[in-house]
Amino acid sequence: MKEGLVKITNALYKVTGLFPAKEPLKFAIRKEALDVLFFYIISEKQNASQLAQKESSLKKSLECLGLLKTYFEIAKQQKWVDARNFLVLEKEYLFIEEVIEHDLSKINNTQKQQQEPTTVPESLKEEIIQELKEQAKVELNSLSKQEEKKQNNIYYSEKQNQSKDQGLQNLDSEKPSGEIDYEKLTSIQLKLLELLQGNGQLRPNEINKHFPNLTSRSIRRELKGLKERNIVGTIGTGRSVSYKINLEI
Repeated sequence: MKEGLVKITNALYKVTGLFPAKEPLKFAIRKEALDVLFFYIISEKQNASQLAQKESSLKKSLECLGLLKTYFEIAKQQKWVDARNFLVLEKEYLFIEEVIEHDLSKINNTQKQQQEPTTVPESLKEEIIQELKEQAKVELNSLSKQEEKKQNNIYYSEKQNQSKDQGLQNLDSEKPSGEIDYEKLTSIQLKLLELLQGNGQLRPNEINKHFPNLTSRSIRRELKGLKERNIVGTIGTGRSVSYKINLEI
């Protein structure tokens, strides 16, 4: 589902790219599409113990879908692009809407079941507890190995990037040529571009406020990826550094 949502978001960017350059509707449509993607990804990361938060994220995604439908109707009337493009987008987003509604239905059923009192025999309780303990040990060992591997990958990646940076000069002052390959950007990077496009330039603490569920380190890594593609540049240094878009999208 997430992969399909990323693809349809990229397709939407390409269609709206045919709109007039500074048309506000273009940016409004892109913002809602990114929010649909963002809230759905957040809901996927919320586990069974966070049903209320998961439900809230899915409902926000549905609200954005509703606005997106309205914007599509307005855009079709302008005749900037072939109306068949919107038919394809509407069909794909209708499927996404049905999936989200199905997920919400499952959450409601689970919540009802959790409210019903159940009696578990003591012997079965002990078996379940023992099984959960064993499962927790296995998962902790697995997570420990994954985290160690992840840290090693980050270390070697940073070393490689430092080596590349030493051979480049005035990277921030140069502007890229050509188009952005949105399919190679993450959903967070797409959201960052939308924020920077709407605000001109932002400091790290201003950007962090828009991603309450992410760490500052994760956001810096996403910004670094955009900077390495020369899509985003910096103004100033140290604590006064701000991020801006190098390429008009």
